[in-house]
Amino acid sequence: MKLSFGMIVVNGEPFIKYNLENLYPHAHEILIVEGAVEKYQHAATADGHSLDDTVKIIREFPDPENKIKLIQCNGFWPEKDEMSNAYMERCTGDYIWQVDVDEFYHPEDIEKIRHFLIDNPDITRIDVQTINFWHSFKAIMQGASYCFGADKFRRIFKFKPGYRFKTHRPPTVVDQDGNNCCDRKAVSAGEIAKDLQIYLYHYSYVFEEGVKSKADYYSRMGWG
Repeated sequence: MKLSFGMIVVNGEPFIKYNLENLYPHAHEILIVEGAVEKYQHAATADGHSLDDTVKIIREFPDPENKIKLIQCNGFWPEKDEMSNAYMERCTGDYIWQVDVDEFYHPEDIEKIRHFLIDNPDITRIDVQTINFWHSFKAIMQGASYCFGADKFRRIFKFKPGYRFKTHRPPTVVDQDGNNCCDRKAVSAGEIAKDLQIYLYHYSYVFEEGVKSKADYYSRMGWG
């Protein structure tokens, strides 16, 4: 069972080093698409890359098994759809596990997922429930939006050559003919949490600067 991890990232500090340390022992490959989308030009270099040491950390990360592939373009990416498909085009695993730089899993939970997929090869998608920390690791976010599913992310997808993301929001995988292939046998976040006690630990709102950056990014998306 080959687990490929796909990540899109810009300005990934302070998480990128720790995320790579977390994923590396379990990965068949880690496909990292680095750079900013056009609407994020205000927080990137003139040629569309991270302002912090994200690229340096990725390039210098110990990689004795050649698992890490850094994917970049000259300039800005049109949107996250294109970034996601940049790693799908290079994927060689049995499943693609979408991971944001601020998303973490217990190591034993990654292996639980691996064995769960081995035992259930017809699964085409797994959703996971998030625990969203707020301002520290002593408080988590709750509220009405989470009651309606905002804390349940599509993250793990069966992969075959030619598969791609139709959309990044929500992550939807289609085959080479454009047919939705991720909903055929989907396992809900509730099932994974109840049966396997597996959660996604989300650090996006732990540090103030990260919250400001996220708010600034989404305010520029034009969604109203």
